Amino acid sequence: MKLREIVVDKAIVPNLVATKLEDAIHELLNALVESGRVSPDMRETFAKSILAREKKGSTGLNHGVAIPHTKTTAVKSPLAAVGISRTGVDFNALIEEYENRLISTALNQTGGNKKAAAKLLGLNRTTLVEKIKKKGLEGKIEVCVISDESNA
Repeated sequence: MKLREIVVDKAIVPNLVATKLEDAIHELLNALVESGRVSPDMRETFAKSILAREKKGSTGLNHGVAIPHTKTTAVKSPLAAVGISRTGVDFNALIEEYENRLISTALNQTGGNKKAAAKLLGLNRTTLVEKIKKKGLEGKIEVCVISDESNA
């Protein structure tokens, strides 16, 4: 199968407005809906599926190329929208946000203990500490410790 066979002509967006991943995906899905190849009621289902795929690993490649995609039984044959962004789309923002949440959750689950949090995340403690510093999360992560009253 050739790329030309799956690209929907009416879903080529020569001037993508979005600068964030989620917005870009919605803009491209809107183009597919407007082309008549995707029903409006499937737009959010596809968006959620594509974003879930992005959380597993960014589809952003080198040189400003990205191929956000998903696999679903809801379509009979592959189809694609193409967008060209003159300003760029930040495909790493979603991954960064997800990683920040994982770090924050691990620290919450361990009462702020970085060694235990690193173990939960499958990282060395020093790697976790470096990630926290690099991301500027030091002092931004709130730890909430809840215990039963009998231990208070």
